[in-house]
Amino acid sequence: MGVRRLLFCLVCPALLACLGQPLAEAAENPSALSDAAPSQAPASQREAATVYCLSHPSQMAVALLALGLPVPGAAPGAPATPGPSASPGTSAPPSPSPWPTVAERAPTPSELRAWAVHNSGEFNRACDALIGSQSVSRDKEKKGSSAWVSAGKILGPLLLGALLTLFTTEWRAAIDRGRKEALELRRLGREFRAAADDYAERRKQADQPPAQPVQTAGHALALRLEEVKARRTWWRTVSPVLAALVPDRLDETVLTGWTELGEDDRKARHTAVMDAVRRIDAQVGGTARALEHPWRPPLLRWFVLWQKVPSR
Repeated sequence: MGVRRLLFCLVCPALLACLGQPLAEAAENPSALSDAAPSQAPASQREAATVYCLSHPSQMAVALLALGLPVPGAAPGAPATPGPSASPGTSAPPSPSPWPTVAERAPTPSELRAWAVHNSGEFNRACDALIGSQSVSRDKEKKGSSAWVSAGKILGPLLLGALLTLFTTEWRAAIDRGRKEALELRRLGREFRAAADDYAERRKQADQPPAQPVQTAGHALALRLEEVKARRTWWRTVSPVLAALVPDRLDETVLTGWTELGEDDRKARHTAVMDAVRRIDAQVGGTARALEHPWRPPLLRWFVLWQKVPSR
């Protein structure tokens, strides 16, 4: 189920991105949507170009200079900046440039308009070149960004959101599974402790209770711990508990060693058995707590330091 959910979360954003890519390109390039529409009249295009160029006098001055046309307010053949007066011991100022130069200040729209009235051909030529340079610049920017980069800008946030959704869903599902497993493990742990308590208490009173309830409860608890260990092989603290629940080890720890003991010895034996049972129960409880918090398994490595199972 987790693999299906992962594929669903990855494929759906990819399909949405593929469908949204043409719309995104159309939004970035509005002219693409109007390609099929009738083009504007030449007169309207000329007027729009004139308005644009008159509103950018400094760029028009650069365009005129680049085309070798006269610039309003510039004196052809004059240096761009006046050189200092020659003084003894200094070199002569550079010779005037043969190219037209930009004025000390950019022409105003009114000055550029007055100049365009008498030089309409040069103005239109420079204006068309200026507008064409803007189109060339936009084309270079579009070519510079590949389709993969554009797709990544769309797919990146979608995939990130899908992964976050998947992580949150799996996290909640893992917590729910862990809580169910923890409840079952605690139930088996209580049954084992109750059987061991009853057996030790009756042995303390010099009674002869059957060992079958303790063995059955220990076997059921060991089976559940084996399942936990099989799914979480990195939980090393489960192995000592399983070793303490091995039938021979459990018989030695809880069931045997009661015969031919006096009253004081039975009390001491009862205390030792209950200490061993409590240690096993404590580690079972620690494993159950770790199951309830599946994203914090390293904490299991530490409770074994103060909750040790009995040794041989």
